[in-house]
Amino acid sequence: MQQIAGVAPMGRTVLVVDDEMVVRAIASRILKQAGYRVREAASAATALMLLHSAPRPDLILTDVRMPGMNGVELAMELHLSWTGLPVVLMSGHAPPDIPSDLGADFLPKPFDGEALLRVVDLAMKRSPAARRRRVSSPDSALPPSA
Repeated sequence: MQQIAGVAPMGRTVLVVDDEMVVRAIASRILKQAGYRVREAASAATALMLLHSAPRPDLILTDVRMPGMNGVELAMELHLSWTGLPVVLMSGHAPPDIPSDLGADFLPKPFDGEALLRVVDLAMKRSPAARRRRVSSPDSALPPSA
């Protein structure tokens, strides 16, 4: 599988949250083959526990429809508690009403590898952490603008 041009995935971690094991496995395999580190959670509650107990991932990829807390509710919790953490919502149904201040991206299911990598790349590029890395890169000759 080819890597999509953009953010280099090496060293980047994606937390895949979906109650369907098959979807988690497919998304995880695609991301790993592209060079991402991947952690998995079968529910929003498990994802929140992982966020409290492990290093922060670079992006959350979550299903919208899950038992208990759904993906939009998870995104809202992440927006409040983990500022700047990019979220990609995925669903096999019509795109949910996503509050504009969440800044979450949407990936329709079923998806192919190219679509998944493209949306993950775009979400990471827009994240505040990615912007800080680009500005503070040793290759950057210009100081960050105030």
